[in-house]
Amino acid sequence: MAFLEVMLPNRPVLHHVAALHVLEAAIGRPLEITFVNQSISLSDDDLYNLSNRGIFPIGVGSGRLYRERGFGSETAVIVHELRLVGKIVQKDKVLDDFVTMMDLNNNHQSRQGGYLRRQPYSVAWIMRQGYRLGNDSSEVEFSFTDEDVVRRVMHVVAVYLEANRHNGGINLGLREQVMRTAAMQLLPSGDTANKGPRNHQGPMTVSRYIRDMFVLGLSEDEMLEKAEWFVRVHDRAKERQAAARKRIDAGGFSMFELSGYTETGTWVDSDDPYLLEELAKTKSHPLVVMRSSQGNVIIMSVMFDLSGCASLFLSREQCWYYQASPQFLANGTEGVGDTRTGLSREVIESELGETVCYK
Repeated sequence: MAFLEVMLPNRPVLHHVAALHVLEAAIGRPLEITFVNQSISLSDDDLYNLSNRGIFPIGVGSGRLYRERGFGSETAVIVHELRLVGKIVQKDKVLDDFVTMMDLNNNHQSRQGGYLRRQPYSVAWIMRQGYRLGNDSSEVEFSFTDEDVVRRVMHVVAVYLEANRHNGGINLGLREQVMRTAAMQLLPSGDTANKGPRNHQGPMTVSRYIRDMFVLGLSEDEMLEKAEWFVRVHDRAKERQAAARKRIDAGGFSMFELSGYTETGTWVDSDDPYLLEELAKTKSHPLVVMRSSQGNVIIMSVMFDLSGCASLFLSREQCWYYQASPQFLANGTEGVGDTRTGLSREVIESELGETVCYK
C-alpha cells in the first residue's frame, strides 16, 4: 500500500527529520505527520496494521529504535530499508556521507558525538529551541507548530544534499558573493580573524544553509525569509538562557538536605526548560528537581548517582524514566509526555536525600 502518513517521535531531532526527508524524496510526495511518544509499544501486528493504513513509523516503538536494530541513526535505517525494496540506488556517495555524518553525531561514546549541535548557529540546536518557543504560550512572536519546525529543518537537509550533488566545492569568487547576500548579514560577522558564524560554514549550520541555497539559485527574498526564521529562534533562545542565568544569580531557591553530604538539592516549581537546563550546569546546584505546573517532575544531577532512587520510584510507579548518562530521572520530559507522579514533594526530597551517592 502507498504510504500517506509518517509517525514521528514528539519533538524529533535531526536524524529523524533527515530520515523523513529521504523517505519523502524516495516516494516523491509529502506525508502527513503524526507525533507520538517514542517509547510506545509496537508489536509486529501493530506494524502490519499501520502499514495497511498507509502509516510509516520513524524512530518510534520500544525495542525498534535505531540502536536496538544495530544502526547509528534513523537516517541509516531508512536508507537501508529503501535500498532493500529498490526505492533508492545502492550507491550514492553524497547520501552515504550524509548518513555517516548523522551516525557520528549520534555516537555519544565518541568525542564527535553531538558535534553538529556545538557549531555556531547550529540547525540541530536551533530546532530544539524552535519546539520550546513554539510550545510556550508566552512567546507570542513564535506561534508555529512542531510540524513547522520539522518542515523548516527538512529544507535545510534537502538543500545540503542537493548542493553537494550540484557542486562539491565553492570557489573564492562565489564565496565572496555568498558573504554579501542579505541573508548572510543576519549573522554576526565575528572578530578580525574571521572566526564568526558567517565564516563558519560547517554542515547543518545557518551559514552553510545560506551558502547551499545560493549555490542552488534560490532568490534573495527566499534565502532571507528562510535564514531569518532560524536566526530569530536562535537569538531568542540565547536571550532566554541569559534570563535564566540571571534568575539563578538572584538565588532564592528552595534547598533540601542530602543525607551525609555537604551539598544540597534544589527544588524548583517552574515550566521553564531554560531554567532547568542552566541550573543543571551550575556547580552550586549539583542536584536539581523541577516540578511543572502539570505535576511532572524532572531530576538532574552532574554529581550524584540517581540509580538507587530510580529503582525505588519505579517500584512504586511505572511512569518514571531513568537515564544513567547524564544522570536523569523523570516522569515526563519536554518531548515525552507521561503520567505525572503521585509522589509528594516531601517524599521525593526525602527519598533523594537518603538514596543518592557520588557517581
